Amino acid sequence: MKSGRERKSARREAAAAAALENDPQTGPKPDPAANGKSAKKPWLGRVIGGKSGKRLRTRLVLAGVLLLAAAPIAVWAYYQFNFVVSRNAQVEGVITQVGAQVGGIVASVDVQVGQRVKAGDVLARFADFELQANLERAQSQLNKANQALEVERLAIAQEARRLDGVETQASAQADAARANALAARTRAEDAKAQYAQNQELAQRGLIAPESLRLAETAQRTADAVAAAARADQAAAEAAHHLSMVESDGLSVRRRNLQVLEADVAGFTANVSVAEANLKGAVIRAPEDGWVVRRVVEAGTSVVVGQPLVALWIGKDLWVDAWVDEDDLADVAVGNKARVTINAFSRTPYKGRVESVGVTTDYELPDASMPQPRDSRIRVTPVVCVRVRLDHVDGLFPGLSAVVGIQKKLR
Repeated sequence: MKSGRERKSARREAAAAAALENDPQTGPKPDPAANGKSAKKPWLGRVIGGKSGKRLRTRLVLAGVLLLAAAPIAVWAYYQFNFVVSRNAQVEGVITQVGAQVGGIVASVDVQVGQRVKAGDVLARFADFELQANLERAQSQLNKANQALEVERLAIAQEARRLDGVETQASAQADAARANALAARTRAEDAKAQYAQNQELAQRGLIAPESLRLAETAQRTADAVAAAARADQAAAEAAHHLSMVESDGLSVRRRNLQVLEADVAGFTANVSVAEANLKGAVIRAPEDGWVVRRVVEAGTSVVVGQPLVALWIGKDLWVDAWVDEDDLADVAVGNKARVTINAFSRTPYKGRVESVGVTTDYELPDASMPQPRDSRIRVTPVVCVRVRLDHVDGLFPGLSAVVGIQKKLR
């Protein structure tokens, strides 16, 4: 029987042997012959692993490189064959130059580039001291003319009432004078007849000479009275005629009212012009839009019509693509188009040709296109083709673009 010390020593030796067997460096090596099936390599590894596999690998790499190089060429060839391509293209919109309605000094420009504005918003202001003075002067002249017109109307009305009374009086006096003249003439005729009768009776001795003398005196008195009555009649008729002439003169004054009314109309127009000028001293946005450019700054002296602020009006956008004249035969209204905006190259846009220009860039100023003649490699004349996009989300005027217009079928 083993002692306790011996048993402990045996256990230590057994543990050390087990540790050596489990160590991959000192442990027993596997026998390849014992596991023949698992030692065989896969068929692809056997093909690639040898000398012939190296050649195959080289061929596969070359084929992949050629395929990668040919794919873009094939896409480019397809695109060139089926599309008319223009890189001289730009997003366009309605850009309006808001001009000065009056001449003067700009007091302030109240908007910034890129700012959204609504119709009626203030864009700029002019110094309006002189305009205020012009308005006050025009209003003063108008008030003066209105007062002169009103005074003349009152004076004419007063004079008309006076002349009506004078004419009525003169007419009555003329009528009375005519009646007195008629009565005097009648008395004169009676006195004449009485005198003739007395002469005949005196010749016969039937009346005394004194009676004949009295009859003659009565006749002469009657003739004198008749003459005086005729003179009074003439004077009364003259006075009546004078009152009528004065009434005609009043019609001349009434015509003068038209002159005064014309003066009032002229001064009223001056006030309207002064008010319009004062209103024009505040420049407002004509429609909703965005501020594209501040053309002037505060303190600038401008004249009527000079641009102050450039605005993109509304939301209407399109793309103007300038196409070589050689490609016009392949372009027609309605053709589909693909548009790539350089700033948003990952977002393709689709549209259709809306119109084709009727003149080349040789008849247009250089500023009308993104790439003028002197900056192009080819100087072939180009024609503007307008493309209407299906949607314009995120776009604004001035963005450069590449446009591919699908060729029309022949």
